[in-house]
This record gives sequence, structure tokens and C-alpha cells, in this order.
Amino acid sequence: MTQPHATGSIAPPLRAEGRAARALRREITRRLRHMLGRPGSIGAGQPARVIISAQLAGSHPWRGIIHAAGLAIHHASGAIFASDPLAHCIYRLRPGQDAPESYVIEAIIGHRAGDQSVSEAAAFNNPRGLALDARGNLWIADTGNHRVVRLDSASTRDRFDAPDAIVGQLSRHARLAGCAADRLCAPADVAIGPDGALWIADTENHRVLAFAPTTLDRSAARADLVLGQQSFVTCQSGKSAAMLDEPASVCVEQDGTLWIGDSGNLRVMRHDAGLGATPGQAADGVLGSPQLDRAGTGGWTDRTFGYAEFIAVDDEGCLWVSDPDGHRLMWWQHAALKPNGAPADGIADRVLVRGDGCASDVPTLSWPAGLATTDGGVLVADAGNGRLVRFMTGER
Repeated sequence: MTQPHATGSIAPPLRAEGRAARALRREITRRLRHMLGRPGSIGAGQPARVIISAQLAGSHPWRGIIHAAGLAIHHASGAIFASDPLAHCIYRLRPGQDAPESYVIEAIIGHRAGDQSVSEAAAFNNPRGLALDARGNLWIADTGNHRVVRLDSASTRDRFDAPDAIVGQLSRHARLAGCAADRLCAPADVAIGPDGALWIADTENHRVLAFAPTTLDRSAARADLVLGQQSFVTCQSGKSAAMLDEPASVCVEQDGTLWIGDSGNLRVMRHDAGLGATPGQAADGVLGSPQLDRAGTGGWTDRTFGYAEFIAVDDEGCLWVSDPDGHRLMWWQHAALKPNGAPADGIADRVLVRGDGCASDVPTLSWPAGLATTDGGVLVADAGNGRLVRFMTGER
């Protein structure tokens, strides 16, 4: 049911700039920490095979890619999309011809660092989460520009001069942060539900917004549902079952169950009603904390994690969580049936390498970020090592 649309004010520019800068600082800090050295292996990790290493045609793996974050897979064509927040662009990769299990970057979408040829309307600022809808359109959380954009037929197009749709701004050229039904502030992730609804982790507004498919057909779309807040014009953080603190990721199961990576509270929240929830409705379950009204304690055990960078859920209801500060991946099988604070069914911080001395031959994960489910497993952006790693179901 469509909720009444409230009105709100636009955040002052200085406040907006501060929030965008803070999001960018988080990315830079993680890269610097990696350069200065990673902590020892954490937890009883399980290894997985490296079966994909991205590479530029005729060049070295990941050359020029600063930091791979969000991932999305177009299963019909095999194309993989990877966002690069520090280079302000999206890469489209295709299976390579020269080397087995390799991918070649065939297109760069958006404003790559140092490239002045992209129009202002098509330029991204710290893009992060990605999602593909049933039509093959790519949705991008353009975090630093406080908007979500849609690129139609993204797996086949050669040119991307301007977004085909924008959520969170009134025009292609607007970049204002705000707290209202039609405004966003540093959105970090997007997801498409089985009914075609768009879910946005509106990170700095401490909320998640939902847009029904019919709403997305309108210009200047206004959200149909808000979670984490009681109205569209409040943006306070909190630890209760009905509140959020900098949610950075979101994903939806086939039955409509919604999962929210409540990163500031070091927990993942579950909403069983999905798009049928009421505004500000409390969550139905939590992982990372033993109680719904309590933040997680953090740390690297089988029940706790650090900043949940990305989450993903597969067709079997297995929830995956990337824990970059712990340099590991965690998963809960049939997660919706787990009690609050349940231990993970698996933890991985190592990979099985080929042993051929290539650039991808690193036995540990480093700052794992974006996730995309595949047949029988999950694809992980192993950002610190500059590669993509696939964890297969049989290796759980």
C-alpha cells in the first residue's frame, strides 16, 4: 500500500559535503590500512578456489582499478559489473579469450579518475552498491551524488551519456542531500525485490526506502515505505528494533524477506513483511546481536562481525556477509529461520590458490567488499587483493 508522501527540507550544502566526504574518507582509510599491513588471519576460515581474476586486455590483473566495491551479475550474458568508488566509475567485465577463468574489462561507465570526457550528468561520485532488475537495467547507488541512477540495457550498450532514470534528485544535474520521501543522503546500496520493487540503503539518513514498481515509472519518484524511521522527514540513528545507524547494505529473498546491513550498529536486521511493512516497523530478527533492541558488540567471532560492508542472499535463503575489517566472509544457511544472534554456519578468510605465482595467487582475503550470488555460491570482490573470488556451495 502506498503511504502518504511527506515533505521535507533540503540539507544545507555544507552538511551534505561533510557526509559525502566522510563516506569517501572511509574508503581511503581502508586502503591505507591495507597498505600499512593487515592483521593476522582471523577465525577458523574455510578456503575456496580462486576461479576468476579480472584483467585488462593485454595487461595485468586489475591494473588501474583502485578499489572494487559493489558487484552485480547479468546471468543471461555472463557480464559482471563492479563499482570502483575511488575511480568514480563502473566496470563491465566479460569472459576473457586468452586465459581460462579470466575476465576482460570491456567498458568503463562513468567518470574514471583523470578522465574528463564524461558529461556531468553521467559522472558518478563514489558509486557503491549495484543491482540488476529483470529487464537487465543496472541500478547504481551513486553515493557521493546522493542519488540512485538507472542505466537501461547495461550489458549491451556502448555509450552511457546520461542516466535513464534518477531517484533522489529532481533533475540530472542536482546533487543535493536531504531527508524526504524524494531525497537521499549518501545511499550506499540498492536491491531489487522479486516483485520489482527498488530498495535503497539511505545510509546517512539512517533508513531504508522502498519504491514500488509503479512508483518508479514516475519522474521524481517518492518512496512508498520507510524503515528505520517513523516518517520520511526524520533521520535519527538508534539501536532499537525499529531504528538503524548508517545502514550500508540491503538484499531481498525470493519470498520478499528483507535483510538490512545495519553497519553502524554492527548487526544485520530481518524484516519478514518486506514491502508489506508499515512505516517504521520493527525488525523481526537480528544477526550480530543477541537481542533486537541492542547493537552488536563487534569483534571477530562466529556470532559477531565488524562493519558489514555488503550482504547478499541466494535462492536457498543463505545469507552472506562481507566483513572487511576482519578480512573474512561469513554465511548463515536458511538465515530467516535462525534465532537472534545465531552463530554463522561458515567463515572463510582463505582461498585455495593455483600455486602458479600469478598476481591472484594470494592465500588470504583482504578487505572483501561486494557480493553477488551465483549458481551454487557467491562472487566476492576481494578488494585488497584486486581480484574476484568465487566461493562455491560445495566448499561451505
